Amino acid sequence: ALRAPEGMRAAVADTLAERDRVADALRARGLEVLPSKGNFLFVNVARPSGPVAEALIDHGVIVKPWKQPGYESFLRVSIGLAAENDQFLGALEAVL
Repeated sequence: ALRAPEGMRAAVADTLAERDRVADALRARGLEVLPSKGNFLFVNVARPSGPVAEALIDHGVIVKPWKQPGYESFLRVSIGLAAENDQFLGALEAVL
């Protein structure tokens, strides 16, 4: 990144655009998405997140179910490439 700052800036811009696109798609499905400044989203799936995360594995998607009291219905979803994010969105649609 230090030797190719333009490439790093382009990668960051792509990640931010994907984060916004995925957040918009999740909100369009009626899901709560908390504000994010990182390369991940915190999504309320309105049910226990552990079984949702386990079901997503069957679709080739790995997310982190949150277990902190008060947030048991949230998933932490890392933002990847567009195709990976589309796989996540399709898998989530199938399991919810």
